[in-house]
Amino acid sequence: MTRAIVGFAVLFGALFAWDRALSREARVKRAARTRVDFVIPPERRQALPVAALRVEIPGEPELLLARVKGDWRALSYERAHADRVAVAALVRALTETQGTIVSEDPAAAQQYGIGGGRSVVVTLAGPKVLDDPAGDVLEAFELGRSLGERGAGFLRRRGSPAIWRIESDPKALLAPRAAPGLPPLLDPAVIPGTWNGWAAGLADVFVDHADGTSLHLERRLRDPATDPPAAGETPWRWWVGGDDDFPAAPTPARGYELFLARAPFVEVVDASRAQELGLETPATRLTLAADGLEPLEVLIGVPLADERVPVFAPALGRLVLVTPAVARLLAPPAAWLDPADPRNLWDPYLRETRR
Repeated sequence: MTRAIVGFAVLFGALFAWDRALSREARVKRAARTRVDFVIPPERRQALPVAALRVEIPGEPELLLARVKGDWRALSYERAHADRVAVAALVRALTETQGTIVSEDPAAAQQYGIGGGRSVVVTLAGPKVLDDPAGDVLEAFELGRSLGERGAGFLRRRGSPAIWRIESDPKALLAPRAAPGLPPLLDPAVIPGTWNGWAAGLADVFVDHADGTSLHLERRLRDPATDPPAAGETPWRWWVGGDDDFPAAPTPARGYELFLARAPFVEVVDASRAQELGLETPATRLTLAADGLEPLEVLIGVPLADERVPVFAPALGRLVLVTPAVARLLAPPAAWLDPADPRNLWDPYLRETRR
């Protein structure tokens, strides 16, 4: 009898210890799932030499972006200029994001919009992306459901079963497009933001049409004695040079200046097609001069059969197609800047392209 009691006590003790161990393991797992942590550990993140991105969106061609001479280009789309701000934001959203693990069960993945052919996959690659048969992959992420206005979403890091609810939404950065049908992450402007003239500041704009008409818009310092700037005004103003030589209407002149940096396009074309599209004899030459830099020449062609207009910046290797309306706004007549007619004809486009 005593031996039976002892045996029962030993068994009970073993069961109690096992139950305690299971409870402890469950608490550890619950704590791990509620603890906010980095998806990628900081020490790993700092060692990532990201030089390329591969974006796979269901139903769309694969997009490959890579650094080319310090600039991001879409290698899979006519080597188009990428929006370096958006690319940097996407990399940060993937590598610096924090969140909590909601599941490690592969069967639950589709519940979070992951797997089943529905995930957006973003791969971060190193500088050997084109030479390495494996693609020089550093990290890859499957992006699941977005949580709408909460600016959050779900993500799974390739090679790990953990599904994260993250505090950022990388998919939202892939939604804006330069134009319908174009890949994400392209620089949306005719003259990309990587042109150094935007940072240096425009000083002169020359518009020379093939018919001999022209426009010279010149930035001039204001004379404190005769034209002192009011509070909040710039110490310079735009002038329309030439025979008339008059100060441009401030609001339209500012609108045109902003439009030059934001003018939208509808398609990127391989720069090797410039001659084919008639740009050796353009309808208009637009020249932008910035402080301390070589002037940037932009060639505006004649409308094609579908009415789209080719625009080519040879120094940037940038050839795009724009609508006829955008082409006119890129090369306006002097009358559009006359103080007697202060309409800002560029404003509707500025409202659409503001970013």
